[in-house]
Amino acid sequence: MARGVWRCAVLAAGLLCLLPAVAQAQPAPAVTSCSGQKVLNPGFELGALGQTQTVAISVSVPAGCHGTLSFGLHIETEETTTTTAYDTLTLKAGSVLLASWSNLNHNTGYALKSVVLSAGTVTLTFTAKEDLTLLTSFFVSQVTLSLS
Repeated sequence: MARGVWRCAVLAAGLLCLLPAVAQAQPAPAVTSCSGQKVLNPGFELGALGQTQTVAISVSVPAGCHGTLSFGLHIETEETTTTTAYDTLTLKAGSVLLASWSNLNHNTGYALKSVVLSAGTVTLTFTAKEDLTLLTSFFVSQVTLSLS
């Protein structure tokens, strides 16, 4: 498995998500400038290995700065439907939904995704939910937060 890739699979016992190490919420770094990449754990390598449906990381955007969260997303699915989202991946900042994807968004290779974040410290969560039949895998890699 590639470094920093989140792999989810439906097993008889339920959903299994694997990272080289599953991320736990990490403290946000003290940020004093509006330049550079600010995610301390971009591949989610920190934390203990385990089973989960959610990975989370805490980030901070200082007042007066703009934050752009970017990451690579690859979706593989065994679903054959072109109309029903059976399996989903959501990205939230706290309780605010920033974006969502499903088996309908499957793609070849990684697609670069970006969302804009407001100033403040927030916990970002990626949550995968799957039904009990055909497999969909969500791969998230190279998460970055750039400030300007």
